[in-house]
Amino acid sequence: MSEITQNPYNKFEERVGSRSLYIEMREKKGTFMPNFHYHSSYELFYIKSGTANFIIGNKNYTVYEGSLLIIPPYVPHKSIYADSQETYRIELQIKSSILTQNISSILENLSKQVCYTLSLKYQTYVLKLLTKIKAELKSKRD
Repeated sequence: MSEITQNPYNKFEERVGSRSLYIEMREKKGTFMPNFHYHSSYELFYIKSGTANFIIGNKNYTVYEGSLLIIPPYVPHKSIYADSQETYRIELQIKSSILTQNISSILENLSKQVCYTLSLKYQTYVLKLLTKIKAELKSKRD
């Protein structure tokens, strides 16, 4: 699956991958997920620019450029984006079933903290890694 769409809620959206692993890049402004929802996969959000509020479980997280969120499977969450600015986020969803035991353990431990503020060095690294994942997923589908 590879698609690029534009709609009134998302200025830009591209999704590449399959049901087990996909990456989605979106620019959002003033939109939100009003209802709690959850996924059967790990969900990672990297905030490339802008700001947003995420309510994950019973905790509120304000995220900014350079924030990385790791949401474990089946944890209720929702997001709220500011009306005044665009927020560019990259989302990666990974089904547990495709992970090795070691990677699954790492994600499980990292998701206990949920929100990380990355240094500029790690922001660059994470962005390159996500871009590479997107390119590899796209090449397998094309």
